[in-house]
Amino acid sequence: MAAPLLYPRLVGLLAERELSQGALARAAGVTPYTISLIVRGRLRPSPSLKARIAAVLDVDVAWLFTLSPAVQELMALARERGLGDDEVAMLTILDLAVDDAQVSA
Repeated sequence: MAAPLLYPRLVGLLAERELSQGALARAAGVTPYTISLIVRGRLRPSPSLKARIAAVLDVDVAWLFTLSPAVQELMALARERGLGDDEVAMLTILDLAVDDAQVSA
């Protein structure tokens, strides 16, 4: 069974800012493998690592690492329908983009 995408906002920010996992890792003082594990849902970062990653990205740590109820529901529905991690990632990124657009309007 594929691991869940735990932090879609992290994935979305990396894509939006065209920042590689390696660059984030260097700035946060960890290995690229560590960031890869976090992105793939195979590692839950410690509170101190969450804070370092959020500081590098200049965002609120709670916002970055907390899933909204809507995203949690979307992920559960996608998994029920047999979608894989890539499809779930795309859906969550699209959902976050819609949320951001609604806030900006």
